[in-house]
Amino acid sequence: MVCSKRANMGDRGFTDEMIRNAGDRVLELLDAAELQTENELKGVTVRDPRIQKALAIMKDRIPDMLPEHWRALMTRMSAVLARCSSEHALPYPPSAYICPLGLDWLVDPVVSKYGEAYEREEIIAYVRRTGEDINDRPLKEDELYPCENLKLAVEDFRLNILNFRTFVLGPE
Repeated sequence: MVCSKRANMGDRGFTDEMIRNAGDRVLELLDAAELQTENELKGVTVRDPRIQKALAIMKDRIPDMLPEHWRALMTRMSAVLARCSSEHALPYPPSAYICPLGLDWLVDPVVSKYGEAYEREEIIAYVRRTGEDINDRPLKEDELYPCENLKLAVEDFRLNILNFRTFVLGPE
């Protein structure tokens, strides 16, 4: 597993695959909002007081996160909530294929000396600003390594798995 933290996501109480693969930050937000199953999320929006309270707590706990990353988190949270309310929604891609900073697909992935994968542009900007990774551990740019195998796995998933599911099941 690329990131040991991600390997434990199934242990967080999320039983539904659509939630479990939504990404670490989304899972943290759902944990803080005490929403743990797909059924609990049906009909919930990002304006729900539980989500808003959890977001405020996270913002206090993670002050270095840029505004665009908070927007990306809320966009991803909106998508998770919409998918949980749709009977035809496809499960999310594995969270190991999503950058924990930008909350988008890994296109040019790098792996830190701690074994965590990031989108190159996102982690370099973060390291230049803070001198740390997202877990507050010291990190320098020269401690980031290209990860071609992960890049190929993400490309394969996007080109083959998602396209096949869309072809077989039809568009959402």
